[in-house]
Amino acid sequence: MVLINAETSKYAVIIGINYTGTDLRLNGCVDDANEINAFLLEKCNYQTGNIKLLTDVEGSIQPTKENIIYELRALVQKAKVEGITEFWFSYSGHGSNVTNRMSGETDGKDEVIVPLDYPTTKSLITDNELHEIFSMLPTTCNLFSLIDACNSGTVLDLQYVCRLDNNNILSYEDHSLSQPDSVLSANIIKISGCRDEQTSAEDYINGTYRGVLTYYFLECLKDLDYNCSSEQLIINLKTKVTGLYTQIPTLTCSNKDILSSLIMKKYVPIPEVPVQEEPEEKRRRIKKLLKKAKNCAIL
Repeated sequence: MVLINAETSKYAVIIGINYTGTDLRLNGCVDDANEINAFLLEKCNYQTGNIKLLTDVEGSIQPTKENIIYELRALVQKAKVEGITEFWFSYSGHGSNVTNRMSGETDGKDEVIVPLDYPTTKSLITDNELHEIFSMLPTTCNLFSLIDACNSGTVLDLQYVCRLDNNNILSYEDHSLSQPDSVLSANIIKISGCRDEQTSAEDYINGTYRGVLTYYFLECLKDLDYNCSSEQLIINLKTKVTGLYTQIPTLTCSNKDILSSLIMKKYVPIPEVPVQEEPEEKRRRIKKLLKKAKNCAIL
């Protein structure tokens, strides 16, 4: 199963927030969003019209809570109304967690992402809200999500949490017993920058600020020649990131049986084949040209 660049209809929502002009200021999140946008266009057969890019730069859709929720619900409608089956959702910005003893989570906290308007509205988007939206995706849909934010390990509340030991042996925690609502029908894979109790860094890399997860996610895909499974990707990503930073990239999913399948295969654009003219069409075209040149004979 190929999730990212399958030869099928597709749609993406990309969010990057620098919180410019506020005390929450970050530096690399808009660049993260732009790099992901370029990746989808160049490597995944996306079209510009099928990508919604939300950043806090002038002229962009502003990533307020209202706009983010609207665009994610519109994504679900694309599946229901237009029959689109491949989806991408990425977020680069602040993340946090808030105490909620009724959440059903083992740590008693909800993971959240922080919209642009938080400084004035104090509005957050919780993992419960994100989970509720994506729970409406039909069984036929595949969604890949990349969350470059602090405290984001289980931010979509998916059923399975992948753990890697020191020898990169994978195991899976099933959260469906403690959180029955975590079971979803669509195939969803989410990679986040860190575990729930950790922070995700941004760093000055190759002359610009970037989110660590986003930068090394794209580097790992390049190293794997854009041809890999989710298991291969998270192992490579963990190796690269934990060798330099304290955060541990985390993979969660709705269906662990798809993790050994190709998440992505190298996209090779199909060259345009010149349209062959029918003999009669060719004759009419030559006749027209000869007449224009005022030749007398038509062969």
